[in-house]
Amino acid sequence: MRKWFAEKGYHLYEFDITDEPGYLPSERSTIPYNPHPKLNVQKRIFEAEDPFPYAYVGGDYRQLEDNLYEVHHISNGRVVFAQDAAGRHVVIKIVKGGSDEDKILHLLAKQPELMNRETFPSVIPVLDLLPCEDHWFTVMPRWDSNCFVPSFPTPEICVQQMVSLLKGLAFLHSHRIFHRDLCDRNLLINHFSNATVVNMTNNPFRRDLLRRGALTCVLSDFDHSILLDEETYGPNPRLGILEAHVTSDDPPYETLHGHVDYDPFKYDVALLGILFNDRFQNIIKYVPLLAPLIERMVTSKLDKRFTAKEALAFAEGILPTLTDLQAPPLPVRPQIFRAYYRADLWKDLSEEFVAKWADYREDRSTLSFRFLLWLNDRVPYGTFGLYLCRLGVRAVMFVPRLIFRPFVTFSRFLVHRFNRQL
Repeated sequence: MRKWFAEKGYHLYEFDITDEPGYLPSERSTIPYNPHPKLNVQKRIFEAEDPFPYAYVGGDYRQLEDNLYEVHHISNGRVVFAQDAAGRHVVIKIVKGGSDEDKILHLLAKQPELMNRETFPSVIPVLDLLPCEDHWFTVMPRWDSNCFVPSFPTPEICVQQMVSLLKGLAFLHSHRIFHRDLCDRNLLINHFSNATVVNMTNNPFRRDLLRRGALTCVLSDFDHSILLDEETYGPNPRLGILEAHVTSDDPPYETLHGHVDYDPFKYDVALLGILFNDRFQNIIKYVPLLAPLIERMVTSKLDKRFTAKEALAFAEGILPTLTDLQAPPLPVRPQIFRAYYRADLWKDLSEEFVAKWADYREDRSTLSFRFLLWLNDRVPYGTFGLYLCRLGVRAVMFVPRLIFRPFVTFSRFLVHRFNRQL
């Protein structure tokens, strides 16, 4: 379909396949493109205008000839890379027409704030939608999926990116979009180059962009997402737990504790809170307010769990406290973290601070909590067994209501008629 896309104004990368052992297929751009003519890594010159909504490009010490760019992973067949008529890099993804993903992408394409830097809500913008039989080709700017390489250099930048991701989640939820798959691989950042994941750590351009706050992490990829329109799902949707967890990361407490159903929006908040726990445990000693933020995002007490909007407001309130923060440079590579249901986020904080925010702290010392954790860790299919027990209890409680509801309705009818006769 290379010619078909060219007629639409998009020139696909070349797909290189070799029979040599040890070499994987790769994709490479075809149009020389240099959006930052003053960029010179060797001379430490990092002048570059913001190409929004497209990504910053390049910055490697050794650039390929003619400013051509590669993809260092194998495409899954649903995604291809291309350049538009101006040479700008885009991603094209095929989507089944009428699917939830298709509905979500069409909805996002109608949101003007996604194309405005001042109002940008940290969700990857949709540039174009190309119909093809019963499918659509979605065109989006090419951004990089290695958001956390290198690690963010300061606690302030870490919190700024957390705010950005929460802004994206609040935006999705305001449009009743349940993302469902919030994890590292579905986050993007607006810079890419020819560097591999390992070599991106040494890309000086990205380091400079991070230091001056020019990079933004955003939410992307709606393969597993659901558009919870009110007409179909009601104002307060509940979904069955068995199909809740689709990521490879630790699931929220609703899954660990064998719940029968769940609130999808609060589930999303917990997924993002788990990601924050995994990525930013090492800066809590410098930014203590992250402990109550993360705790309220992942807590098993669903009535206390933050909504995305509440978490965003809390995180934005942290930023003003960081202006005069004196903290050593963070390590280039992230430190080992503990799973959110075992991590003690408060261990390095002062007793006064812990006492002040005690209501935000999850009490994991209770017998019931420890039993549920033991059941999940040590008993094969223990959580599923607990789910079946909860389901059985719900069924037992429902049967009497089903049987006696007609009698209750008839009794109310008789009382109503009797009152009218009086």
